Amino acid sequence: MTSPPHNWNLKNIQSSKSSLEDIGCLNCYIKNTWHTFTKNKNDSWSVPYFNDKELYFDKDPWNYYINKYGYRGDNWTFKKVPAFFGCSFTFGIGVETPFPALIQKQYSDDTVIPNIGIPGGSPISIIKSFVAFANLHPMSHAFISLPQIDRFHYSERCDDKWTFAQIVPNAATPKSQKRILSMWMGDMSRAFTTDYIDWAESVAESKGIQIFWSSWDNETYEFIKPLVANNFEWSPGDLMGANIGRDGAHPGPDIHKDMADRAWSIIN
Repeated sequence: MTSPPHNWNLKNIQSSKSSLEDIGCLNCYIKNTWHTFTKNKNDSWSVPYFNDKELYFDKDPWNYYINKYGYRGDNWTFKKVPAFFGCSFTFGIGVETPFPALIQKQYSDDTVIPNIGIPGGSPISIIKSFVAFANLHPMSHAFISLPQIDRFHYSERCDDKWTFAQIVPNAATPKSQKRILSMWMGDMSRAFTTDYIDWAESVAESKGIQIFWSSWDNETYEFIKPLVANNFEWSPGDLMGANIGRDGAHPGPDIHKDMADRAWSIIN
């Protein structure tokens, strides 16, 4: 068996060995626009949109403040606090104040509640972000909200670095993406997700983190409930009604307020 070349830098794909300098690579949707907005990766910056080909590009003009680690919100203060993991619903596309930021307002000091929301994120990329973060930042609680279970996370090597991307089933366009999904969706995605959930539970137990699971996708939520000890339900708000976000495709302020209340009741 041939060993990988030394310049493959396998640490890049080992979540438990991620550093503060490269954890932002897991947030690939943001990372791909990083160079457009700042020359120094230690600078915080605002991004007015993600992709000008998206249907809601002109409907969501808010700037999303991205910290120096590559995630939404203020720079982390590294206090032992609750942290939130998920996809664009957790990130808060379409709202000025997502529910992790509403939780942050419950604290009277300079405490920062980390929002590890990965727009377009898959269950595997979200769980990888939890494991990476658990080794870098103390947590009292971890709230992990998964999207549709069939979203696909993949890695590819570019020179000596690994880059990450996501394939969302209802947004897959190239034939190559459709071929990947035809193999991935179904039993394979569920088998991998089950293993990753088990991994995250073990990490949480070893570090004394109370971990809670959810999904805004009903099918995914029903799948993961028997696998975990603790779960929390997403707000039943109507995404097609008054509770829709400014972009027209994500939860609005009322749903984020309800989610903050639900999480805060667990924290307390």
